[in-house]
Amino acid sequence: MIQIKQDYFQWLCEMVHSDGPSQSYGILLKTLHSIPFFATHERDLNRMDDGYRLRYEYQSFCHMQDSEDFYEMKVSVLEVLIGLANRIEDLMYDPDKGDQTLIWFWEMMDNLGFENFTDEAFGKREWYTFQVEDIVKKWMDRKFQRNGKGSPFPLKTWKYDQRKIELLYQMNDYLNERYPI
Repeated sequence: MIQIKQDYFQWLCEMVHSDGPSQSYGILLKTLHSIPFFATHERDLNRMDDGYRLRYEYQSFCHMQDSEDFYEMKVSVLEVLIGLANRIEDLMYDPDKGDQTLIWFWEMMDNLGFENFTDEAFGKREWYTFQVEDIVKKWMDRKFQRNGKGSPFPLKTWKYDQRKIELLYQMNDYLNERYPI
């Protein structure tokens, strides 16, 4: 099972290109994958299903037999963020641009403030792991700003306190403001 978990994590990293041409974000993604996702809004429990869907896709990709242990692991923050990126791509797909899941994922990472959390930066600053954990905890505890700043979906103008609505609605508000049709 340890090998399956490692291979699955590597598959997730490849999905979002953790190793870019000039920067690598493997340590950040490993840290995000080590943090279990928890929902403080009842409807955000649905985001855990996105993580399970990724596991199902991996299982199909690898022609792996069903494994209860694989599905009993807690869903990670990384899985939820990739799941959200997939949902955004489902809504915003443009055949002229092709699959942009990768772009949506890194846009959310930038919105959370992780753009400078490269492997090189982690190597120089041991406290970066704690900072990542703190940022994620504030997000999941909904201790970000009313406009969504400190979450994956900050807004310039907002109608509703983003801390009180489910992630999917936050995502929709963000997309409607940022990418109006």
